[in-house]
Amino acid sequence: MNLLKHLVNNTVFLYLQRKERLYILNYLFFALVLAWAYSAGLIFLVINCFRIFYNNLETLWISILSVFVLSNTDNYYQVIKDSIKHTLAIFIGGVVSIASISIVGRHLWPNVFIMLVFYFVGSGFFLTSNFFNFLHAKNMFITYYFMVFLVHFPRPFGDYFYSPVPQLKFLSVAVLSLIVCVVTCSLLRYSFATGLFVQVSNQLLKQSSCFIKLLGKDLGIHIIKSVNCDRDNLNSLEDEVIYNRIRDSLFKGVPCNQLLCNRLLSKEKKETLDSIQFVYHEYSRLLNKLDCVYKQSKKEFWSKNLFIHLERVQILFERNHKKLYALKFGLDEDFPIEICNRIIPLIPYIETLLKECEYIFCVMSKQLSLRYTHDETNKGFIEWFENHHNNLESHNYDKPINETKINNTCDCCYYNDDIVNTIDKDSFSECCFKDNIHPFNQTLDETLKKNKDSFRTNSMEWYQIQINNSFETINSTVLKMQSLQNRNLDRNFLTDPEYKDIISRVSFFVRGFEKFSMEQKTLSTQIFLLSYHNSLNRRYPQEIKLLIGYYNWIVDYFKNYKENKRLRQQLKQKESEAFPPNLQVMYTRKEKLKIIIEYFIFKRLLFNWLFSLKYAVACSTLAIAVYEITIHSSFILFQNMDWTPIIFIVSYSPIIGALPIVTFLRIIGTILGGFMGYAALVLMGLVGSRVSQAFVYIGFSFFTITFSFLLVKLQAFEKLVIFIVFGYSVITQFQYETWTHDIIASLLRIMYLCIGILLVMIVGYILPYYDYRQLEKNIYQVPFGIIRTFTFLMSFSFIKNETVHNHNDHNIHNSNNNIPHSYSNNSLNNDTISEYSLKSYESLESTSSLSSSWSRYLEQYDDIIPELSRRGLSFQHYRMLISKISIELRSNFPIQRTLLMDAKFELMFRTKKFKRIEHIYLEIEQLHNIFGALDFIVSESNQVNLQIIGGTVKSQLMKLLNEMNTTAHYLYNIAAFKKDRFKQEKYKTVDRDNSLQLCEELLDGIRSNINTFNLTIVQIQHLNAIIFILNQFVQQYNLVFNLLYDFIKRIDIKRVRTNNLNITKPNQVQNLEGINYHNNVNEEIKDIRNYQIFKLLKK
Repeated sequence: MNLLKHLVNNTVFLYLQRKERLYILNYLFFALVLAWAYSAGLIFLVINCFRIFYNNLETLWISILSVFVLSNTDNYYQVIKDSIKHTLAIFIGGVVSIASISIVGRHLWPNVFIMLVFYFVGSGFFLTSNFFNFLHAKNMFITYYFMVFLVHFPRPFGDYFYSPVPQLKFLSVAVLSLIVCVVTCSLLRYSFATGLFVQVSNQLLKQSSCFIKLLGKDLGIHIIKSVNCDRDNLNSLEDEVIYNRIRDSLFKGVPCNQLLCNRLLSKEKKETLDSIQFVYHEYSRLLNKLDCVYKQSKKEFWSKNLFIHLERVQILFERNHKKLYALKFGLDEDFPIEICNRIIPLIPYIETLLKECEYIFCVMSKQLSLRYTHDETNKGFIEWFENHHNNLESHNYDKPINETKINNTCDCCYYNDDIVNTIDKDSFSECCFKDNIHPFNQTLDETLKKNKDSFRTNSMEWYQIQINNSFETINSTVLKMQSLQNRNLDRNFLTDPEYKDIISRVSFFVRGFEKFSMEQKTLSTQIFLLSYHNSLNRRYPQEIKLLIGYYNWIVDYFKNYKENKRLRQQLKQKESEAFPPNLQVMYTRKEKLKIIIEYFIFKRLLFNWLFSLKYAVACSTLAIAVYEITIHSSFILFQNMDWTPIIFIVSYSPIIGALPIVTFLRIIGTILGGFMGYAALVLMGLVGSRVSQAFVYIGFSFFTITFSFLLVKLQAFEKLVIFIVFGYSVITQFQYETWTHDIIASLLRIMYLCIGILLVMIVGYILPYYDYRQLEKNIYQVPFGIIRTFTFLMSFSFIKNETVHNHNDHNIHNSNNNIPHSYSNNSLNNDTISEYSLKSYESLESTSSLSSSWSRYLEQYDDIIPELSRRGLSFQHYRMLISKISIELRSNFPIQRTLLMDAKFELMFRTKKFKRIEHIYLEIEQLHNIFGALDFIVSESNQVNLQIIGGTVKSQLMKLLNEMNTTAHYLYNIAAFKKDRFKQEKYKTVDRDNSLQLCEELLDGIRSNINTFNLTIVQIQHLNAIIFILNQFVQQYNLVFNLLYDFIKRIDIKRVRTNNLNITKPNQVQNLEGINYHNNVNEEIKDIRNYQIFKLLKK
């Protein structure tokens, strides 16, 4: 039995899946999964009894559908769900086809009319469906075409014409594809979403370690470059030793020729910056994937004990992404020798921090990969862990963490002036680091330390103790660095106008790296807890947990049916008590009918009516044209024309950016698949028996699919594998039974497939969609979200709260008392009251209701500046809210890069315009990066000090925020969604951005009063870091505004209706229309319009 468990948990495929050192192993694993699924589908072709029952088209679709499902997701549970959805879609298509045939019989044109209406209506509803998407709709449409035009019309004899047998057979094809996918994923141990989360987290840890190494290398290059220009000015022999060590690490064995050294430095600097940029983009891509798998993992309810850690790990990685790139800004320019002399003594300490961080990331990576496992002999710690973690869940500690580790004392002092004087400001960073650790985490560290001698060497617990020791080293190193800075730096030097900018940059890097090193403590704890859970449960396959979870869910549902019904009635009663009729929106029958029609007709059916119309007309025209030609002509050139409408139905999509290059790649993929298919036919012709032929065919198919997937994986044309498989299958499966390799038939099939792909491009260019137009709209909207979030950050951190609300004392029955002042007037209409009431009802009592009020508060543009205050928002809730907003902002940039790549092909003959768009996008991306750095350094500061500083420059700060919001709002209105064209006369004319002058006034006000703040040397250094990055942010925004304002004259932004949300992966939102930058805290808050429609339909 133990041997069987060992084989189950240590198969070759699971080894490939867990191995993270070489990415190719993961690619190979997924390629093997696709090849295995396709080969398994071929069983129904090579075995005689199945081949007699199913025709060639049906056996082909078993393999095609299996590859189609598996290539669109790498999650076992999602594979099952997608396969079921495809089955349901095929069922709907079959029902409509048999209904069409039963109603109009053998009449061709009535069937074509039904097809036209069905495709138009179906595409509209599937584009806007939350359950289905357009990928599922294609199977529904292809089923209708198969049943009506390829099965019934060509063979209209007797009662068979009206028989549902063909529909049932094709439905069984979908069921067989589902079985093939499930069996393949089970045998090869396909990952669940929680397993994928661990894999992506592991890659993020390695990217973090790589980023830290690059930062250390970049710092060394700056030191060498500065000292190399004036080496005689080094202060001491010790500094000379440090310099030589840095130089030898980069240019070991190279002569000390200054000219040669400068050339090498320039080359190394360029390579380092390119590597940093690459790692940053890769980190961002992985974060998008992490967000996607996290959302999928929340649906795996049998693993709910991991949810508490998954959310925290995701937020911490998001924070690390900003922190790591933020440190780069301190190294953007060279250091003068005067500054370099003060940095060199810190180099040994920085090297210590780099070494310890690299070690910590390495150990965390091995913990996640389960290369370190828990100590099974230490039963006491296992029992302690399980008991304490159960208490953790029962006490509802699974809330978003305060990742900035502000301690409770400091958090309280934001609202009580009497406590301010009791805080030791000099020890603020250490206070934050030590005291605000979760109670469970504190107990965990204490328990590990107390029992450190009882753990097995090299176990997971033993290495966690080593990590804790590393953090003690980091903490002591940071204290030594601060002590050294206090000795080497003086107040006059830190405030010297000659060096104010360079001192600010250096202070930003040094203080930022100290903060980053210490803050990995929380991440290491969460990684350990997640890894420990997986290590304890590694012997129990997720497939078994899935079955047990569903069994328990069904039993609980029927067992607690009456209790759940009673709770629902109580909830409904509380709703009616909390919202009396005077707070409810009342509709007449006419208004209800109008809302329902508006929703189903305009928001669902006609959501993207132009695409639906083009798709329906093109498919119907192709179907009738091909049918008429093949029926009335026996010319060999017109044989196999059925593949043109088939490939058109499968290929056409609402969003196809860069149509020419995509079409070219699809044709290349189809031809490559056809070539490999003909090669397979030739090889099969060399063997002499049917059994040998089957083995050769399956083996060569396995090789072809594996090779094709490895060829296109992680490329911009990743989905090309579908067309390679399609071309391969069409050539081989229709000639397998005849045991021939007819070159004419093969060429004709490939030709008609290519014609169908070309028709996709031709139809697409009828009132076309262009990615560069979408990108033009987005570049005017993204700065608006960044500036609004910047306003939120600055108003909370620098403006002292004047009104205190103890939100926990409020309950749902007093929800109308929580309405912001801007809504508490006689002009409140029913929609406003309804919106607030519904959001209050669906919020999470305290946190979400408060956050929702603040979010809506920020969205009131006219009141945002005069009414800025936290309204009782605690620091932890504020950090949670801004983290959610930051995720929304950052997750869009990888998608904009995809649009930019498509725009490059679309503007191939308009290179100047593309260069201009690319330049603007890169500057906006830089603006977002600088904002991440500002968020990092501000949130890690002493908030009390910032409020004292902000009180002295409140008027200058208000002017700056007002100016930036005005100009950002102006840019946003240029690409407004509700109008086809921007009407400038409706808005206040803005011809320039004055934020640079206002920022200078703000910073001069801070510098002039810096001696009155009674700050320590370290705190002055921290304030210099904030001054530097704030100035950088405003300068960058001014540059972005000027570029966009100048670009208005060169473009004509039109309304572009797209459906990126429903046809792409969950994390790939190319359209910013549906993003709410400030209402991201409570995912349970539903859209008010959908809620109203639901209530109306219910009545």
